[in-house]
Amino acid sequence: MPPTVTLSTVPPELIHGICDYLSDQDFLKLQLVSAALYSKLPHSRLDKIHSRRMVRFTDTETRKLKRLASNRPEKLSRINHLVFNLTSPHVRFIPEHLFSHWAHSSSLSIGVKMFNFYHNYRERNPSERKSEVVEASQLEPGSEQLPPGQDPGSGYLLAFFSILQSIIQPPPKFDQKALFEALIEVLKLLPNLQTIEFMEDYPHPRDRRLIGLLFEEYNPSLKAFVQKNPDLEELPWVEWLRGTDNQIRFDTAYSTALFCAAVAGCRRITEIKVNRMRFITYYDTAVSLSRFSTYDTNSVSIPPSLLTKQRYEAAYLEHYQRAFENLRRLEIWCSGVELDKPEQVSPLFLTTIENVQELSFRRPLDYRNIYFIKLPNTTLPNIRRLEIISARVDLNSLQDFARTNKNSLRELMLQGPCNDDMRKPEIIEFLETMRRIIDLEICQIDFVTRRKEMVGACFLLVDVNGSWREEGVACRYRVGSRCANRDEHFEPWDGADWVEQQTWEEFILGIKEVGASGLVPRFQRSMSDEFIDCQDHWRRDRTW
Repeated sequence: MPPTVTLSTVPPELIHGICDYLSDQDFLKLQLVSAALYSKLPHSRLDKIHSRRMVRFTDTETRKLKRLASNRPEKLSRINHLVFNLTSPHVRFIPEHLFSHWAHSSSLSIGVKMFNFYHNYRERNPSERKSEVVEASQLEPGSEQLPPGQDPGSGYLLAFFSILQSIIQPPPKFDQKALFEALIEVLKLLPNLQTIEFMEDYPHPRDRRLIGLLFEEYNPSLKAFVQKNPDLEELPWVEWLRGTDNQIRFDTAYSTALFCAAVAGCRRITEIKVNRMRFITYYDTAVSLSRFSTYDTNSVSIPPSLLTKQRYEAAYLEHYQRAFENLRRLEIWCSGVELDKPEQVSPLFLTTIENVQELSFRRPLDYRNIYFIKLPNTTLPNIRRLEIISARVDLNSLQDFARTNKNSLRELMLQGPCNDDMRKPEIIEFLETMRRIIDLEICQIDFVTRRKEMVGACFLLVDVNGSWREEGVACRYRVGSRCANRDEHFEPWDGADWVEQQTWEEFILGIKEVGASGLVPRFQRSMSDEFIDCQDHWRRDRTW
């Protein structure tokens, strides 16, 4: 009789190959099989999984944080990356009218399966039959036809859907204070925390595996229903699910999480990331640079004596200074101010970014918004890279910031619609002024030359790589152009047309010639009205 082969007896190299095909969840289950198998697992992957911890904003997460705080110190010391996921893990079914539209356009076989499920469910739950108004005839086994008198428009469809809707209740509003208090206690126990990240699952996942992970933990009534009625798996029920609204605003989550890190005594944070957020979000949920605090959000318990902005900032300034003294990169989605109004930047924000090397500002995209980011005119001795992405920026404050930090700032990126419409002489004047102020090594700017209706725009793109002031030093200059319509995600460099130059003088000449004797941008749909409008825009005036 041949010897029994188990995973524990398989050579380590084969175990590693098998693990390459497993999800993180399945991979972690192998730890529990045996000590022999655990010793053969790729521990670099284990460390990577255990080093990252996701936090969602629900009462379930509060309980998980409390359990996490009771773990052994060696386990907690492995965590170096906290991810705050703002997406609600709770799901709901689509509205009835959308389901009805879906059902009417589905195949007959799907209609038969729904009818079968409806009939079988009523047989299994006779106590619910009194409330039903549709009589379901028994189908012959294996039948692919509906009973006489029934069709995809019959009332049984809505009765079937009402069964599903009844099993999911709206998620309760979670206790923010309880979650953040639990978070503070956990942060005190994470000596190696280096990265804080904010993200959303967008669009909301509708993959069966991802939905399974979500509803198992956060939607127990739906999980129990599917387990009790396995024939539901014959239907595409995941397609009928949607996410629920987020239970916390971005500005509240961002400001409060940083506050918690400060008061918990974190010391090794090097990066604050904002990743995979919605392309367009609500403007009033972006972080205010003038507030940058939690004293009036009711998300954490603050002593009554500190419930004013000035007292709050004075009391916690040193906490922020100690917590973020090693911060090297900060990304923030922030709100703006009207161009003619001053903005008093919070000292807590200035303290947070005091030692950063890379600073990235972003705003919810809106081509017609009147609000601008005004950069703080403060010295950041280590700043090397400044990014402003899809956010209107006050160009005067940008030049002041560059002048103040000319000894350290070397990379500038303005990506997306960051300015009002500018003509070529204005673009050239801005670039020449910046060149006199600061010697950049990388300069990538997307200048908006015309805003379209709704959210489209035409861009003149510049890309400088190398010292643009030192004579005799190799430097690459490029001028590009791009027109984006309202359906695109405003990545101007995707599909852009470029012309490369070797000197500053050729570079300036290339900008002057865009749309005239030089570069005229393509448009994706060459016969569209947008294409004709763009051609007129680029050609009509050599100086605009």
